[in-house]
Amino acid sequence: MDLDRNHDTQTPHLAVRLPEIVANIVPFLPKSDLISCTLINSTWEQEARIPLLVLSQFLIDPQNITHHQEISSVRGNSARNVGVVEFRNLSRGGPCGNFISAHGHKVNRLVTRLPPPDVEWPQFFETLSNSFPNLTSVAFVFNRLDYTDSPPSRTIFSKVKNLAICNYNPSDFEGTQQILSTQLAPLFPNLVALWCQRICPSVVRSFLKFAPTLTILTLINIPLIDPIQENTVNLTRLEIGLDSNPNRFAQSVTAMLKISSGTLENLRLSRVPNIEPFVVQNCIQFIILFPILPRLRVFELVHNDFATRLGDNTNSQVTPAINLQFVRGSAETKLPYAEQFPVLETLRVLKGASSRNDKLTDQDFFEASMGFLYNSFLHSTNTKCLTLKNLVIPFQEECGEKFKFFDIFHIFDSRKSFGGFEWKDTTADVLERVIDVFPNLIQLEKKDKPGSKSKGRGQGFVGKCLASIFGLFRMITSFFPNLTHME
Repeated sequence: MDLDRNHDTQTPHLAVRLPEIVANIVPFLPKSDLISCTLINSTWEQEARIPLLVLSQFLIDPQNITHHQEISSVRGNSARNVGVVEFRNLSRGGPCGNFISAHGHKVNRLVTRLPPPDVEWPQFFETLSNSFPNLTSVAFVFNRLDYTDSPPSRTIFSKVKNLAICNYNPSDFEGTQQILSTQLAPLFPNLVALWCQRICPSVVRSFLKFAPTLTILTLINIPLIDPIQENTVNLTRLEIGLDSNPNRFAQSVTAMLKISSGTLENLRLSRVPNIEPFVVQNCIQFIILFPILPRLRVFELVHNDFATRLGDNTNSQVTPAINLQFVRGSAETKLPYAEQFPVLETLRVLKGASSRNDKLTDQDFFEASMGFLYNSFLHSTNTKCLTLKNLVIPFQEECGEKFKFFDIFHIFDSRKSFGGFEWKDTTADVLERVIDVFPNLIQLEKKDKPGSKSKGRGQGFVGKCLASIFGLFRMITSFFPNLTHME
């Protein structure tokens, strides 16, 4: 009871607090709901527009630039996420000069082409810096680069934390190696996240060597066998996918794990093909040697939902084309968790790239995943993992009463032998093994959800080139953790 009749501390009226309440709600809403919120009233509209401008992606070309200029001048609709790949001249005097003059300073994320042959590098980057001075994320796409003797650019993009480089003409490696590896890395001294697809390994090496702030790295179709000699890597998140040359995949992963073992916290192996188990177990090129990873908390395997069989038997069993070996393992214990992964918390096996050719059924995909797990993280000789709390596996209730997996102890040299497969009585055997190896498990997600980040991530852009530029936007925004994620 207020005996002094002092009413200054009374709770404000709901109408006064509404903007604050709405501002706390909208960051958690999906894009579809945010659009609906703009129709409620002016307060909801104003707050919903803030995240919408970050989520919305504007691909500007000569045909629609006038339209974008019109809508960008209404109610603060200035685009934050822009693609300008159709314009060679990005200066204020170019064809999109009016748009850049009015809204370039508000753009945070940009997708553009690397300079055409008739534009020198210093000129290009100086123009880019002047036209978009507040960039934090940049994506460069190219299909051809001609080497020139242009001096290095003096422009520095100190605000850029996230960089993506995509080459949709993988045969053009020579020019890329000469230009990008020497002139690109010094422009981004504060880079945190790097996403690369089909570029020369020397480019990645230059960033690993000259970008000490780099902690997040995604490599798609880049066989990086010998990354760097210096121990200067501070990676905490690493993703590697190599569907164009799967024989080099394991070597690339082993090399990257070696230089990032002390700091790595999140590891994702993606685009992994499915082939015959006897090939995986008997060929050394599929071996991935895991060093001790004292900080690793999350491991993800994303393997294709189709088979890439090497033999003629289209009905043969398949498994992901990787054979994990652990530096602390032995003949008696394949994986001693406490020594190898002392803080591992999450393990995910997800469905990745899809194809109409030799597509795996749910049963086949389940068996392929189990074959991998039973020979690695769920091996019968493993010690218990007391730290693991979350597990995602493609376990289907309707898979049937029986399943088969490939056990490493039953390998036969003859390709025609079926001794490598062991039929289990019920799928409950999987759960028994899970509980035995992971006794402190809290969450078990037993089905791969359609539309999850693992499905379609990074797919289609290279093949369709600029026709699916929005796909690159989605790849970038899903990869950079300090941006708004698009699920």
